Amino acid sequence: MLSKLVEARKRHGDSWLIVPISQLRRRLKKEFQEWCNAKDKETELKELIDIANQCLLLYFRLLEKR
Repeated sequence: MLSKLVEARKRHGDSWLIVPISQLRRRLKKEFQEWCNAKDKETELKELIDIANQCLLLYFRLLEKR
């Protein structure tokens, strides 16, 4: 999970800190759909990591709104 987060940060920076929560939710739904459509076990496992990472980002954004 961490290596995928580090790689994404190189491409997108800390944009997850400023985009609307609704956009993070859309990303989570997109990753879930990609997992549902996975054709093989390897792809399915990669998508589960993407889902977990999106959940992590969304969790921390929602936590800061408390």
